[in-house]
Amino acid sequence: MVKFSKDEKNLLSLLRGEAIAEESSFEMIKQLANRHAIMPLLGDILWKDQDVYRISMRTISQYYHLLFKTKYYVGLLRESGIETVILKGFPVAQYYPIPQLRKSGDIDLLLLNPGDIDRAVEVLEQHGVRRMSTQHANYHVAMISDEQIEIELHLSMTEELDSVRMNHKLSKLQGELKNHVVQVEILENSFPVLSPGYQAFSLLLHMLHHFMRSGFGLKLLLDWTYFWNHGMEKSERKIYRRLIREFGLSGFSEMISSACFFELGLDDSSLIGTRVSEETARQFLKDVLSSHEFGGMEDHQMVAMRGTRLWDYIREFHHQMHINYPRAGAVFIIWPVLWIMTYIRFSVNNHTVRSTSLFKVLKSARERSSYLDEIQLFRR
Repeated sequence: MVKFSKDEKNLLSLLRGEAIAEESSFEMIKQLANRHAIMPLLGDILWKDQDVYRISMRTISQYYHLLFKTKYYVGLLRESGIETVILKGFPVAQYYPIPQLRKSGDIDLLLLNPGDIDRAVEVLEQHGVRRMSTQHANYHVAMISDEQIEIELHLSMTEELDSVRMNHKLSKLQGELKNHVVQVEILENSFPVLSPGYQAFSLLLHMLHHFMRSGFGLKLLLDWTYFWNHGMEKSERKIYRRLIREFGLSGFSEMISSACFFELGLDDSSLIGTRVSEETARQFLKDVLSSHEFGGMEDHQMVAMRGTRLWDYIREFHHQMHINYPRAGAVFIIWPVLWIMTYIRFSVNNHTVRSTSLFKVLKSARERSSYLDEIQLFRR
């Protein structure tokens, strides 16, 4: 049976808006909240605490700065005929009790026409933004402004999945998005975002991406909770349910929603379904609590797989090869060479970057994948 530590229980209680009696544990709670980049959200309870106050003021200042910078860059691209929508960030923060207290560190823009990517990069470069020397993903281009604001130009809502069928569906979905853009008003400024059903699906894909890599922290679960607690029209909810059914993500959605329902104050019980047990939902939440804001608190925590059989390890390794070498991976005749190169990179990173062993990584992957059979990932 899953057991949360005293500090974990207290943090979850505070995030639900409940008071706790043990003042002596506040320092540990603050440390845990800081790892998940949610300390400003404790301000209602710890409003006299100097650490919380200082971080909250910095987060509020950053919120306004990024808000108007986002408007500026979206406007630049639109003037050049490049349409985008904003992912995560402000579209989600608007549902928080105090939107300015949701930490956001970069600007995520999804190109409605992926073919605009070269022109989009060129436009931003003409206005003091440069392409970052290291690109950590092949589904977006990371750029940085002279103010050190990172801007990610997304070609799709997530990286390629380890399912050819699902990747084909993602490509088809990309073509639908331009017909499902709405404008939201934030501080009397208009911003383009996906309509609620598609926005919910993009949030789910974002969590899936991080979950299948090194995990993610509480902030994404709070995004999910506040987003759904705001309410959604029946037509948009129908869109969301169609998408998760078509992509075989109903079980993953239920696991996410169950964790939020049992521990974070999600109101809508219809989202938890019947596929996932309460124990599995709490095991998942325990996994989230053991992660930083972007996952990987433990050096060996790196990946989750769609099962624990030998074939699941092989499929994931092959998928990692395609992620590391997206262009070369299209030439199947050189796959053996790419497999060797992927293994070498993997081993070197384990030793030099994460200071861990292959055995620990595989053991962690097995533990984190142990309950994926229950959610039947990618199965309708």
